[in-house]
Order: sequence, then structure tokens, then C-alpha cells
Amino acid sequence: MSNRDSEKYKPTYRPLVLKNVRDRFFVHLIIYIIVNIFLATLNLTSDPDVIWFVYPLIGWGIGIIAHFVFVIVLPKKSLRQNEVESKELASEDSSNKGKNDEVKSE
Repeated sequence: MSNRDSEKYKPTYRPLVLKNVRDRFFVHLIIYIIVNIFLATLNLTSDPDVIWFVYPLIGWGIGIIAHFVFVIVLPKKSLRQNEVESKELASEDSSNKGKNDEVKSE
């Protein structure tokens, strides 16, 4: 695939990657909500005098916040950086390939 072809697909690739990553975040969030509702119900029905469900709620909540930051806040910057790095690697590979072809022909 040439550089021109990859440029043609870039406008559709980036939103597709972002959608996929965001979908995984929302699955994580839904599981977090369901499990913590279950834990709160279990705690409040079995022993309401000792409230322990807040500890997994807070601990896992920190993970959800980190996941949110790395999925919703930072991905555009990361995707752009990956594109720049891949272009640099591609140009290095093509320039090295040309040098290797010259050495072989001599």
C-alpha cells in the first residue's frame, strides 16, 4: 500500500480506532456499575452494620478514572504520535532498503 493509499484511509481509520477504544471503556464502566451494585446489595443485606462495599467501589473507581483519562482524554494525541512515528519508520525503512539495494548491485 502506498503512502497515497494510506492517506486515503486515515480519515476513516482514526474514528474507527477511537470508537473501538471508547466502546471497551463503556463495557468496563457498565461492568463496574453492575458489580458494585451487587456488592452494595450484598453488604447491606448481609451485615448493614459494617459498610465495606465502598472500598472496592473506590479502588476500582480509581482504575475507571485512569481508564477514562487514557481512553477519552489522551487517545487523539497518542494516535497522531503513532502516525508520525510510523511515517518516520516507513521513511527510514524505504531509505535503508534503497541503500541495501545499491550495495547488492555493486
